[in-house]
Amino acid sequence: MKAIQTAEQQALLMILIATAALSLKGILAKFVYAAGTDVTVLLLLRFGLAVPLFWLWYGYSRGKAKPAGESVAAMPKMRQVKQLMIASALFFSATYADFQALVLIDAGLSRLILFTFPVFVVLINAGLNRAIPGGLQILALLLAYAGLVTVMFQGGAGTSLESNVNQAEGISWAMVAAMSYAVYLVYSQRVMKYMSSALFSAASGSFILLLMIVFYLFQGSPDLSYSAEGVMWSALIAVLCTVLPFLLMHEAIRLASAERASRVALAGPAMTLLFAWLWLGEVLLPLQLIGCVITVAAIAWLEKLRVVTGVPAR
Repeated sequence: MKAIQTAEQQALLMILIATAALSLKGILAKFVYAAGTDVTVLLLLRFGLAVPLFWLWYGYSRGKAKPAGESVAAMPKMRQVKQLMIASALFFSATYADFQALVLIDAGLSRLILFTFPVFVVLINAGLNRAIPGGLQILALLLAYAGLVTVMFQGGAGTSLESNVNQAEGISWAMVAAMSYAVYLVYSQRVMKYMSSALFSAASGSFILLLMIVFYLFQGSPDLSYSAEGVMWSALIAVLCTVLPFLLMHEAIRLASAERASRVALAGPAMTLLFAWLWLGEVLLPLQLIGCVITVAAIAWLEKLRVVTGVPAR
């Protein structure tokens, strides 16, 4: 029992550190865009720099004892590759949608919407387990969306039609990112039953980079122009907001669960709002602040409900 508690405490610490690192991504992306680097080039630079670091870490950790319960040989190699490709496609979708949202809306609002992904994790697990969420859980979900609607409504007040259209598009991209990331978390936990978190990070990161290259080439006339400043900020995103949180979050999911990780990660919006206030001068309007508090508090409430789903709430 003590060993289980220790593993859970380690997982929670990993999630908090990973969340803090991920919270900086939206802030640093704004500096990348200001340096004249577009979304696609940023994604290529991010994973082009991160993938070699993933493999270096995997090589370093490979000689260590395998975690209890890990069974790489229990699944055929081709099936592992197929599952890695599916997981990579899900993360690529979430990442691309996330960075598109950051082009159109503020980092704070984008993070708030993205961090509704625990709602989708709960719903996905309930569907997989054929278990209807309890009354209190449904209430928490409704409150989370009420807060989100409040944020959207206040954000659109007193702005031009063009601004409203841009914000609506940005919010839509952020919602796609949240849903894609939720599916990715649930699916990746299943994949990591058969491989280490280090191998999963390195292999899936490689597939994600390959998808980005293919996507980039299919855009027609690719433009690889970027500045030294853009590369510097992209390198920070690669190391601080990709490699570090990837390794920590994947290991935490293996030790705990995707659902638990998603709930603890709710510290993210508050962290991003603080960073955006300090470095970007972004300020949420009064109703947006109220909506933020409602959304974060409602989803955090799910942590205490301990609803039985496909992924155990530990």
